[in-house]
Amino acid sequence: MFAEFVSTGDLDGLVGLYEPDAHYVERDGTVRCGHEEIRRVLARLTSSPTTLDMRIVRIVEAAGIAIVYNDWSLRTAFGGTVVQRAGKAIEIVRRNADGGWLFAIDDPFGRDQICR
Repeated sequence: MFAEFVSTGDLDGLVGLYEPDAHYVERDGTVRCGHEEIRRVLARLTSSPTTLDMRIVRIVEAAGIAIVYNDWSLRTAFGGTVVQRAGKAIEIVRRNADGGWLFAIDDPFGRDQICR
């Protein structure tokens, strides 16, 4: 759903994938907390036409919590310049009351730091 919301520019949909007090780790290590701060970060993904490819390479689940290992790449255009990025994310998700999963911690570059 994340990639679909990015490609359709659905910022509300993206933010809705996070717990209200979720944490998002930016590339420089800055941690953003809660929907309002995460919305500001994710707005960059929806401000220009963006294609996001995600490949889940591993999931480890226990007691309603899961670690998701996600290799992703994106292509977007900012001011006429095409930008391509890629990363190896570590994402912690938690099962909510309706059986769906929400991000508790999202670190899009988490495994990039480990692999250096």
